[in-house]
Order: sequence, then C-alpha cells, then structure tokens
Amino acid sequence: MKKILSFLLCPLLLLGLFAGCGSEPAAETTVPVDTTPTQSPEEAAIFRILMIGQSHAQDASWLVCDVLSAEMPDRQFLVADLYQPLHLDQHIQNIKDKNPVYKYAEITNGSNLVKTPNYSINVAVKKHQWDLIVFNEATWPQINDASHTNGDIQWLTEYILENAAPGVQLAYNATWSHPVT
Repeated sequence: MKKILSFLLCPLLLLGLFAGCGSEPAAETTVPVDTTPTQSPEEAAIFRILMIGQSHAQDASWLVCDVLSAEMPDRQFLVADLYQPLHLDQHIQNIKDKNPVYKYAEITNGSNLVKTPNYSINVAVKKHQWDLIVFNEATWPQINDASHTNGDIQWLTEYILENAAPGVQLAYNATWSHPVT
C-alpha cells in the first residue's frame, strides 16, 4: 500500500516542482549604493569612528582605541566622541535646532587627543568620511520600551544615512539598564 501511495504522489510532487518554472522571476529590491570615491587613497586608509552619546560612548571610544591598536597595528585610525548625556529625543531636537551643545574629542591612533567644545551633531556627522557611526542615549530611557518603539531610533538612523558620506555603517551602543525601583 505504501509503495502504491508513493507511486501516485511522485507525479504530483514533480508537477509542483515544475509549476514555477514558467513564471516571471520575482522583482528584486535593491538600494543603490554610491561607490564613487570621495577621498584620496591616503585618506581612505584611515579607519574613522564617530561615537555620539553620553559617558558610556566615551568609555567605549577609549576602549575602541585599544582594540584597534591591537587588532589593526599597521592601520591608522581616528575615533571621535561627541559627548552630551541626553535622551534620543533631545539629540534629535539638537539636530533640528543645530545646537552646538556637545563636547567633541578626536583621538588619532590612540594617543593624540584634541578636544573642541560647542560642537553640533550636524557638523560632526559631516566632518569626516566616517566608516562607522555609533550612537547611544542616556541610560535611563533605555529601560523604557517606548524608547525603542517611538520612532526616535529610526529618525536618527535616517538622518545619519542622509547626511554622512556614502558607505557609513551604523551601530547602536545599548548599555546595561539600571534596575527599576
């Protein structure tokens, strides 16, 4: 009985297999990527990271320098920290108002530290052709579910992608959450 049943099902499986052969292929959705070189080979050789956020971003920027020195000893790098302990909605308002309320610091190859006060996110995002931009917010809002569903992360992501040089990668530095009391 099993052999007869399998013999009858075999043609049905073959028909199903070949049923899609004559149809049009599904349309591919691709996002155009601008690959036009916008910097010299010397400039392109420098790996650049911009951290936007509060003290946890500062901590991460110092640690990233150590990691880059260890993992890429033959490559130059620049790590910049744009510091202000704010919620994402406050960062967004500062972008909209072009507020220069951030402290900007650049660390070149882990040692040369240059600090600049009164900086804006608008200027920092365009200052270099960043390879990676990392952002985080003040720690307390991260424990609130609405902080991740209210559209602020999406808005900031879209702003960075529209205003930074092509090819930038993004990351969200999610720090530990504090207990709710």
